[in-house]
Amino acid sequence: MVSPLAIDGEILGYAVSRAHHADVGGMTPGSMPAGAREIYQEGLRLPPVRLVEAGELDDDVLSIILANVRNPGERRADIQAQIAANERGGDRLSDLVGEHGVERVVAAFDAVLDYSRERVTAELRELPDGEYHARDVLEGDGVTDDDISIHVSVTIEGDSLSVDFDGTAPQVAGNVNAPLAVAKSAVYFVVRCVTDPEIPRMRAVTTQSTCWSPRGRSSTRHLLALSSVVTSRRVNE
Repeated sequence: MVSPLAIDGEILGYAVSRAHHADVGGMTPGSMPAGAREIYQEGLRLPPVRLVEAGELDDDVLSIILANVRNPGERRADIQAQIAANERGGDRLSDLVGEHGVERVVAAFDAVLDYSRERVTAELRELPDGEYHARDVLEGDGVTDDDISIHVSVTIEGDSLSVDFDGTAPQVAGNVNAPLAVAKSAVYFVVRCVTDPEIPRMRAVTTQSTCWSPRGRSSTRHLLALSSVVTSRRVNE
């Protein structure tokens, strides 16, 4: 859930909350069906849509979500909690601006981003330059027991790091297909692990790291539900 945070009509930032909802519909409770054959069996597919406008909840959108889950009361509470979390973020930003002023707060945003980038680049420079390769497999996709190859090449050059998944298996029938977002997230997690964990988690990790995945490794119609808990963990390893 993403909420713009505006002060005097100007957007200064965004509040973002991510929740692992216990059920979002689909063919089995929990919405992670190992036996699924279509992405539609994994749960409700909801494109980016406005849920709150001018401070008012859009009950029509919420009704669509709640009509497609097994425990609508719990889902309603979770969504309300996310909205409240984002609103609290807006309140905190408003407090900062009230105490320090807009210019100083924006300058502080930039300073933290610069600090994070400097720390990450310094840490990457400490890693040996070179090209590194690793290969592993997933032991089946829930449909067959065939091994699914994951191949990664990592190139470190100065203060930059690039990761290439060329050679990885193509899409499979089961729901372990990792979209690019999952692959990038797994890579960024590793970068966090090999650099100082005290560095603020800012965009420096993403700007100093590039990730490439062959086209066709996942599409909007291929099953994805287990990619963030199975495939990404194997990439981390």
